Amino acid sequence: MKYIILFVTTILIIYILSKLHLGYVIRDNKRVTKYTYYINLEHRKDRMEETITELKNFGIDNPIRFNANSTGKGHPGVLRSHLAILKEARSKNYPYVMVVEDDIEFMNPDETNRKLNNIINSDLKWDVILLSCSNTSNLNKKINKDSVKVIGEGQTTGYIIKKEYYDTLINHWEEGLKMLIKTGDSNQYACDQYWKILQKKDNFILINPVKVYQRESHSDLVGGVVDYKNLAVKYY
Repeated sequence: MKYIILFVTTILIIYILSKLHLGYVIRDNKRVTKYTYYINLEHRKDRMEETITELKNFGIDNPIRFNANSTGKGHPGVLRSHLAILKEARSKNYPYVMVVEDDIEFMNPDETNRKLNNIINSDLKWDVILLSCSNTSNLNKKINKDSVKVIGEGQTTGYIIKKEYYDTLINHWEEGLKMLIKTGDSNQYACDQYWKILQKKDNFILINPVKVYQRESHSDLVGGVVDYKNLAVKYY
C-alpha cells in the first residue's frame, strides 16, 4: 500500500512541477506574444469566438482583433490586413508582434509553448517564427529538435515577427500587393506565397513538430469548407 501511495505522490509532484514550469514558460513567452493580433471579418462571430478560445488555451488572454472588413475582399484584402497590423506594430514600436488568422487551431498548445520558449531563449537567429506551415516544401531543413529552417512554405496562419524585420516584410508585401492588384495572380503574389522569396535569404524558423494548423471551417476567401488536418502534424 505504501508503494502505491509513494507512486501516486511522485506522479502528483511531477504533474505539479510540470504545470509550474509551463506557467513560467508562458509568462516568459509574453516577450514575443504580448502583442497578438487576430484577423477577423465582422460577420464571422463564430471564428472570433473560436480564435479567442484557441489563443486563451495558448496562454494569450487579451488578443487584439483586427477588423478585416476595413481592408477589402479577396486576397488583396488579406494582404492589406497583414500589412496594416505590421504597420501599426511599427508605429507603436512593438519589439515583436504575433499575427494569427481566425482559423488557427493549436493541437498541443503546451508543447508549442515549450518549443517556442526554447527557440527564443537560444542563440538561434530568426526574423520570423512560423507557428504553422503547409508542409508542402521539400527544402525545409531541420535545425534541431525544436526548429526548422523554412524555405518555400506558403501559409500565414500564425507567425511572430521582430521589429528589426518589420520594414523588410512591409516593403516586400507592398510590392506583392501592387502586383496582385495588377495581375490578379494570387498563386504568386498572395501574402502567403510572395514571402517565399524572403524565406530563401532570411531567417524564417518553424516550430518543430508542427502542431498548429488551420481549423476546419467555412472560408469566405475560398468560398467553401476547408480542411487541412491531413497537413496538421509533421515531425522533422
